[in-house]
Amino acid sequence: MTGTLSVLHSTTGPTTLCCIDAVEEFVDFECVPVLQVVLPYLNLLSNCSNPETLEAAAGAIQNLSACYWQPSIDVRAAVRKEKGLPILVELLRMEVDRVVCAVATALRNLAIDQRNKELIGIVGTCLSAM
Repeated sequence: MTGTLSVLHSTTGPTTLCCIDAVEEFVDFECVPVLQVVLPYLNLLSNCSNPETLEAAAGAIQNLSACYWQPSIDVRAAVRKEKGLPILVELLRMEVDRVVCAVATALRNLAIDQRNKELIGIVGTCLSAM
């Protein structure tokens, strides 16, 4: 059985990332709302101290928020709405370069959204004043 990632665009609701499992024809169809993809990564980023896990979670957000296709736009909005930007900005203070690099790249991708860019600047300014 192989898995394929697909995207469903809805005119009435949020974009949905879908995993379609197939053998020779479509057998199982499972859809996951973008918020359900983002929340576990934000939970890891705010509650974990393992550098490898932090790097991987930031890398996942980095990849999910890249580009200009609708699911990435939805991921950028979901990270903002779920208060993920302060979590990521705070992780820039870590002494583990791999984590800082993954977080910085995730923030760069999230900053494609103009509102995120403004909030990242505000959060960064507030944290540096502390």
